[in-house]
Amino acid sequence: MKFIDAFIYSDNKGIRISRHVLFWTTDFLSYLVVISANIQISAAIILGLLTRFPLVIGITYFILYYLIPKYSIHRNRWGLALWILAILVFIGVGLRYYRLYIITPILEPESVIPSDVFAFSRILGEIFSWMAVMCMAIAIKLIKTKNKLQQQNEELLTEKRNAELSFLKAQMHPHFLFNTLNTLYSEAIKTGSRSEQIVLRLSNLMRFILEECNKP
Repeated sequence: MKFIDAFIYSDNKGIRISRHVLFWTTDFLSYLVVISANIQISAAIILGLLTRFPLVIGITYFILYYLIPKYSIHRNRWGLALWILAILVFIGVGLRYYRLYIITPILEPESVIPSDVFAFSRILGEIFSWMAVMCMAIAIKLIKTKNKLQQQNEELLTEKRNAELSFLKAQMHPHFLFNTLNTLYSEAIKTGSRSEQIVLRLSNLMRFILEECNKP
């Protein structure tokens, strides 16, 4: 469990790269498994996916590392809505055009492009086919960010409590010392029999403050 947590939340550059490579490789293989139920997987299909995946990855990272940080701070909902609309149009129209009019003629020159390439249902299907993985990546990023913020808040609270405790100890040490010394002075003037007891208690108190208070 600790190994998994370390792998997921590590800020080490090599581990971060490994996480991203593992995620997109898993998604690529899962996509092949899903479409293999309807069509036969060929080299042209695999190459076609490989040419489209970098675009999808780029869009995903653009959302993760630009749109979300920017608009979560400024909270410009209309700007975010326009960006999302533009991204959806690019996925539904731009990726279909890229796949059918640029990549397909190169990889499958004998294939026939259907007449309803830009039909609304096909555009919508294109959007949903790619938005699933993008939403999954965004959800993972948001969950990790939330968990990190919670962990940082807990660490800050712990540091605050420790600082408050240290501050109280710094105030209490001289307070008890001076009060005890004053009491000792008063008792010494009276030359009573309690002087030895007060000195003993002072010794115990100082030992407790210096040795025991630093323990949890």
